[in-house]
Amino acid sequence: MSCMTNLEILPQAVGGNAALALLLTVGTNLVGIFTMPFMLCWLLGAGNSAVSLAPGPLLRSLMRTILAPLLVGAAARAFVPGNIWCTCLDTRVPLSVSRKQMPF
Repeated sequence: MSCMTNLEILPQAVGGNAALALLLTVGTNLVGIFTMPFMLCWLLGAGNSAVSLAPGPLLRSLMRTILAPLLVGAAARAFVPGNIWCTCLDTRVPLSVSRKQMPF
């Protein structure tokens, strides 16, 4: 089960706010991009281990692999005209299996 499926199912199952759950998940993931390189360096350096890690290159790598595609996608959604992004939702077919359709 994916994380996004859990964000839809679990808050509704317990009567929670699905929008707030999504906001908190996205927000903490974005904060993690900026805090994890420094936390990792702090944790690895705390034990005087042989591993040496600089937070700057790791932060740049995370920004390049996570934030850059996020910003390009947000810009594309903002500047591409039309309803091009919702075409896949119009072709959804509900999945249902009745007893007559089962081969056994």
